[in-house]
Amino acid sequence: MSGISFDISGVDEVVISGKSFKRIPNLRFLKVFKSRDDGNDRVHIPEETEFPRRLRLLYWEAYPCKSLPPTFQPQYLVELYMPSSQLEKLWEGTQVGVCTLNICMNNVHV
Repeated sequence: MSGISFDISGVDEVVISGKSFKRIPNLRFLKVFKSRDDGNDRVHIPEETEFPRRLRLLYWEAYPCKSLPPTFQPQYLVELYMPSSQLEKLWEGTQVGVCTLNICMNNVHV
């Protein structure tokens, strides 16, 4: 599987396991979005979530955490789109090998 597009509109609650993405190491495209605003932002994702290393596009509307997981490796990431998210910072320290990255989000320090 190389991509996931998940519309969370109308879903009461989404709980994502910290190891959910570890089972799909070839994932290149992850999009979590709302096709309509229903006021529901109940997506739970643990801080220790491991995103796939080769992820190229991360689109997550209303991402619920204040930062990406400490294990997040953006070396292959080309686009990061996180509108209406709770992000305050992307990651701690300097990331080695981060190329030009298209970033769209609210009030985040890169």
